[in-house]
This record gives sequence, C-alpha cells and structure tokens, in this order.
Amino acid sequence: MGTIFRRGKKWGMNYIDPDGQQVRKMVAHNKETAERILKKIEIEIAEGKYLDITKKQNILFEEFARQYLDTYVRMENKNFPKQRCMIDNLVKYFKGKFLHQIDSLIIRQFMAQRIKKVKPASVNRDFSMLKSMYNRAIEWGMYGESNPTRGIKKIPENNNRCRWLTEEEQALLLSHCQGMTKVIVIVALKTGMRWGEIINLKWQQVPNSNYVDFGNETIVVHVRPFSDERPEPSL
Repeated sequence: MGTIFRRGKKWGMNYIDPDGQQVRKMVAHNKETAERILKKIEIEIAEGKYLDITKKQNILFEEFARQYLDTYVRMENKNFPKQRCMIDNLVKYFKGKFLHQIDSLIIRQFMAQRIKKVKPASVNRDFSMLKSMYNRAIEWGMYGESNPTRGIKKIPENNNRCRWLTEEEQALLLSHCQGMTKVIVIVALKTGMRWGEIINLKWQQVPNSNYVDFGNETIVVHVRPFSDERPEPSL
C-alpha cells in the first residue's frame, strides 16, 4: 500500500513497484489529485498493467489528454474552457500517436503548420500546454523519457500588422464616422499622423507645437530629434 506526502506546496507519493523498487516522486499540487494518481497506480500494479505502462509507454496522446484534462486542469481549478480548447487543438494533430512517438521534430512540424493559421502567441500557448502535459506525464510515471519540448524555443511574438486601407475600405470607414470623429479619421488617412499628433494640433502657429496653417492649406508637424538620453525619472 502506497502513501502520499506533502513537501512545500506540492504532494507526492511513495510506493513499491512490481520489481520491489521504492518509487518516491512529487505528482500534484493538491491532496485529492495525488490520492487519485496513487490509487490508479495501485490498481495497475494489482492488474499487472504497471510494467506495460511504464516500460512500453503505449499510451495514446488523446487518451492522456483526456486524463490530463480531468485529473489536472479540472482539479487545479484552471480556466477549463480555454484549456480544453488548446488541448483539442493538440489532439487534432497528435491523435493516433503514442506519447513516446512524439519527438522534437514532430513538435517543430506542428508549430510550423500551426503558424500558417494563427498568430505566434497562439502557437506559443499551444506549445506551453504540450510542455505542461509532458511534465505531468513524467510526474505521474506514464512517460519515462525527457520532455520532448526541451530545447525548443517559442516563436517571437510580433503580432503587429501594418498595411494601407484600400479606397473601398476608407469609404466604408468614413461612412460610419460622424462629426469631429470623421474629421480626425480624414486627417489620419490623408496625412498618416498619429492620434496624439492630431488631437494636439493647434489652430494657429505656436512655437514647438504642431499646427494647422489655413492660409497655405497645410499642417505643420515638428519632428523631434532622436536622442539616446532618457529623462530623469520624477520622484
């Protein structure tokens, strides 16, 4: 009969495997989850399935994903709907593969395919989820190798997009604007000025300020010289 114990904020379990070796490891952040994992292992040992699981590692990714969702995500009170959505994305790609069949190359291929459909931040969230799943598989004795996500870097998250509106898009945008909002949008479209530059425009010439020159039908924008010096922080 195995036992569970607490070390800091995590719970671990202690039991004897079929080879007579003592196994002692941390498995969860709460007592209930640790008890559930220990009970499952005890049943597997009693039914003679333990060695098949720990040595052959014939666990399908989608089977482990369901267990991870129910045993870890739900029990840890995480954002269940959002976490389930990310897990579903992983299952769609890795379904049919055993945990030990998914290596770093397959993971990189998944990321390369995923980046064609979503932003880098979304790919990185899926990657972090996969990394967490393998960490739990190792903790629970269901995967005996190193985490295959190890050594893989996340994709740089530059989700900014810069493009010009077409004439049709500009007309559609202006059709939904009224009053001063429409004036601001027109100025932005025609000059490329930023929001702060537009709202701070003066109606007449003012030293060191941007202003409208009605006589010449122009807008004067002062370009500040670049400087490496940063202003002293105010205390």
